[in-house]
Amino acid sequence: MKINNKSFFKKIVMLAMLCCVPLTTQPDVVSIEKPVGGTYRPKRSFALAFPTEGDMDVPGKQLLDGSMFCTVKLQYQREKVKKDFSFAGSSTQVDDGGIAKLRKITERANFIIGETGMNFCLQSFSDEVLSSKIHLFPIDGSSPVRALNNKNAIFFRPTYQQELRALVDYIVGVRRQSKIAILYESGGWGSALYEELLAILAKRNIMPLKASRYAQNSVNVSRAVKDIVGVAPNVVFCLAKPRPAYMFIGRAVAQGMDTALFVGLSPTLSIQYPLKKSRGIDLITTSVVPSESSNLELVAAYKEFFGDRITGMRSNPFYLESFLYMKLLSEALDVVPAAATHPAALIQHFESFKDKMFMGLPLSFDPVTRSLATKLWIVPGVEKPWIEVALKQ
Repeated sequence: MKINNKSFFKKIVMLAMLCCVPLTTQPDVVSIEKPVGGTYRPKRSFALAFPTEGDMDVPGKQLLDGSMFCTVKLQYQREKVKKDFSFAGSSTQVDDGGIAKLRKITERANFIIGETGMNFCLQSFSDEVLSSKIHLFPIDGSSPVRALNNKNAIFFRPTYQQELRALVDYIVGVRRQSKIAILYESGGWGSALYEELLAILAKRNIMPLKASRYAQNSVNVSRAVKDIVGVAPNVVFCLAKPRPAYMFIGRAVAQGMDTALFVGLSPTLSIQYPLKKSRGIDLITTSVVPSESSNLELVAAYKEFFGDRITGMRSNPFYLESFLYMKLLSEALDVVPAAATHPAALIQHFESFKDKMFMGLPLSFDPVTRSLATKLWIVPGVEKPWIEVALKQ
């Protein structure tokens, strides 16, 4: 199908959702515009909450980098467009001050895009000011966050529990490995995932050889390396954010675990290539979007849009993911005119998805997880064929 770039450009510029300002500057929260004719009218604003510092900075920065490229290109190519949306600012969400900053930024914003981190999302969803906002496509997969069943939130990504089920099916069912150890982050996010993985393995009558944890918001994995190397597992599930996962795998390989399989959740896809380059290890992980070698219409449109920006560049699923979000919002503006003035109409639009084929990608709204994804992909290693998996509830 021929992509109508002109129409797409106009709708995305209406959103202006992906502008990014340096984090050291004060955000622009102006929410009115004076059009030709001299009458002021309200604008709908977006606030970004991608992590650009801390343990999740690598995927966060990649998502923002793709977003910034789209913004620059769209602004360059646009014609006169009725702009009903403005950018309100961004939050780095690395400490308790993240919520306060996001609250300030969103004083005149209606939408928050890209939140992640279990504690951050739980605070954001319950905050007196932020709870009234529309939360679009948070990138957190923690079950406690989904259990809130926030009616103002629409996720695209599946839960981490669904990712773990797919990974266990692959490791145990396809790779025939059962000598498993677990690395996990203590408290909150990591402990919840650890309990979920234990339950999944128990259904297969598998007891981990060892489980070791590292401190929350830390990359000190020395004790975990010693614990896990000592039991010589064939597989290590790394229920860790990218930075501590990278530290652990590098040190474990240096201490003789060069033949073990290391497994991580979708955020660790950002460290798969660096690990291959530095240690020669293929980290097994997941992706919530298809490979760039896919023949899906979505991928073809992405390549056309990014053009020279990705020529000669390694595959970047986080660019494709941000592009997908733009296309979903673009269609919403096209088919739901009320979305420009009534943000809740976007929620109702996405809740109506049932077996919807979107640019070759099947989507359905799950009222339990509030997610649109129906598939994910196992990524066995760098330049290895991806394996498509239907999600289990």
